Amino acid sequence: MGDVVKVGQPIGTIGRRPVNGGYNPHLHFGVRQGRLAEVGMTLFSLHVDDGAAPVTLASLGEEQIRIEAPYPLSARLRIEGTEYLITRRDDQYFLPSHVLYRLPLRPIVGYDVTTEGWYDPIAFLMQQRAHSAPAPLLPLSGGPRR
Repeated sequence: MGDVVKVGQPIGTIGRRPVNGGYNPHLHFGVRQGRLAEVGMTLFSLHVDDGAAPVTLASLGEEQIRIEAPYPLSARLRIEGTEYLITRRDDQYFLPSHVLYRLPLRPIVGYDVTTEGWYDPIAFLMQQRAHSAPAPLLPLSGGPRR
């Protein structure tokens, strides 16, 4: 999630056997409207003696994001077992940009969650003229696809 894709680049593969409760293998594709994170939003909270202190997004960059907090931050942030290094330069704190894809910022579309904020993928691809040069159907491992 969150990867930049190029024309013709494979974005997923599917298997042959039924999965997920007996459904035939399939791929979910979505195109988000706008960014998942905006400057000024609270990314997470620090739990301190007096309650929770927000850590906010101060700026977005390709490689790093700058974060602001009311208290000094430790050197590492752990999200679902993965550690991210918090770097400090000139009294400012930074994290790798890809950490935004691991934080629970907004719900992902599921069985009963809204589709608000997402484009209709077919309409989006047609608007981008992606339908005029569709990606090739690649064979599955183990032989040609029929």
